[in-house]
Amino acid sequence: MLEWDQLLNTERQRESLGKSLPHRNEFDKDYERIIYSSSLRRLQDKAQVFPLQNNDFIRTRLTHSLEVASLGRSLAWNIGSWLIEEKVFPNFERAKELASLVEVSCLVHDLGNPPFGHYGEDIIRKWFEKWFNSTSFEKAQQKFGEMDEQQKNDFLYFEGNAQAIRILSKLQFLNDPFGANFTYGTLATLMKYPWASNHDNVTKQGKKKFGYFYAEKDLFEKLSSKVGIGICRHPATYILEAADDIAYLTADIEDAVKKEYLLGKKNT
Repeated sequence: MLEWDQLLNTERQRESLGKSLPHRNEFDKDYERIIYSSSLRRLQDKAQVFPLQNNDFIRTRLTHSLEVASLGRSLAWNIGSWLIEEKVFPNFERAKELASLVEVSCLVHDLGNPPFGHYGEDIIRKWFEKWFNSTSFEKAQQKFGEMDEQQKNDFLYFEGNAQAIRILSKLQFLNDPFGANFTYGTLATLMKYPWASNHDNVTKQGKKKFGYFYAEKDLFEKLSSKVGIGICRHPATYILEAADDIAYLTADIEDAVKKEYLLGKKNT
């Protein structure tokens, strides 16, 4: 059974050296760790739907992420208030933790997406599918050893969500081998698909989605245990997904109208 005391886990791979203040919880610190980062800034040059735009009205991944963060925070506050009324949350501080957790998770949910969004993911997958069937790959295996199923699938089903976990836990160094050193609660919320690329959900059920790469296997096992999710989604992930869907469904229509793909000359 999922427990909120575990779900809102504030532990990190490395103990935080930052001071705790009454108005600032650990998920607020996650937000502050990433808001000035190069990883977040790179989203301003990544397409949401329409790439390579001269018109600054059209959304990028960065503006989309900011909108999702705002929506997610509002949804989480409403849910947190209801949980206080239902006596599931003991106080306002716990509701604020949920709102802060969802806000930062929404802000960085697209951090691992390559340029051109899902098209970029498809290009990466197709390149490796071709390479794995080449003589160059056979020679590489002879020299460096064979890759197992999960290692291959990480590339064949390359997933931006898994890359986001990798960025936050390793690649966004900030002079730290643990990347941005996010809380386990935030990393678990970001892991929309809490299973590996060789799980039956990917290989047999055809979902083609997974949450972490082989290199982050140990991290997943640790946060899965500490946050108590196993291979189930974190409840806050559903709030993130709802905010994401609301944001892009309405914004994509607005951008399409501005581009005249809807209700404009290009549609006639």
